[in-house]
Amino acid sequence: MAETTIAQPTIARRTNTRGTKFQPGRVLLYVLVISLCVLFGFPLFWTLMSSLKTPADIVKFPPVWIPPDVQWQNYVT
Repeated sequence: MAETTIAQPTIARRTNTRGTKFQPGRVLLYVLVISLCVLFGFPLFWTLMSSLKTPADIVKFPPVWIPPDVQWQNYVT
């Protein structure tokens, strides 16, 4: 006579929606990576925005982040 096995219920682990455990170190890593992206990306943003400004807008204080009238002619000259 063959033995029948009864499946044992499994205990579900508490996980987030993706099925992985929460890792505080990963959050710290993401904060560090995003901070470095902003730090190193800001000069590129400032250079691109300054290339589209008039000379008066470049030296204006407080600085103009996005030029009110874009000077595409700066690339030609």
